[in-house]
Amino acid sequence: MIDIKLLKVSHGTSREARKLLPYIQEADVWCPENAASTEDEAVMNEKTWQGFLSSGWNRSRFEKDLDRDLSSQNMETLVRDYVKTEKSYLYRNKKTIWHLERFSSERSRELLEAEAKRERQFEESVYHLEKGNVKTFLDSHANILRSEIIDIEIRDREVARNIDRAEQEIRKTFPQFEKRDIIYLRGYIGSLH
Repeated sequence: MIDIKLLKVSHGTSREARKLLPYIQEADVWCPENAASTEDEAVMNEKTWQGFLSSGWNRSRFEKDLDRDLSSQNMETLVRDYVKTEKSYLYRNKKTIWHLERFSSERSRELLEAEAKRERQFEESVYHLEKGNVKTFLDSHANILRSEIIDIEIRDREVARNIDRAEQEIRKTFPQFEKRDIIYLRGYIGSLH
């Protein structure tokens, strides 16, 4: 049996991330959002995380390594603070992670390309607004939103597919849960889902 709670979050600040703590503490397995990740990326992230958990590092050493890793990524400061707080809680509480987005390489690439296209369209729409072309700006934003809704639906279906197989996969992948009667799976999706 698996007991699942998925939170709908706004991952913007460490203050928001602190709200995750009670759910992280009650979890056996935590599912962080990992937008458009491939199956291979999900497995690699899970194995890397298990390596951190078994490293024997103290929290200070882990957080120093995490800071270095996060500062090398192109990430907004508030999102970086959110991720740092979340991962610190996960490390402190020694929680296993398992990803709910595990796309094929092709589908992941399509989703990432669509996101990049939306970002370009947004920049172009701002240009039109600055030039006083309000209708073009609004039409562009309508197209961006339609595209985003389609991709969110694709991601939500992938999350649902993996929820259906979560218990079997977690028991197979992580021996510590093989004979556990109930696995408490907790995680989140973004607020737009």
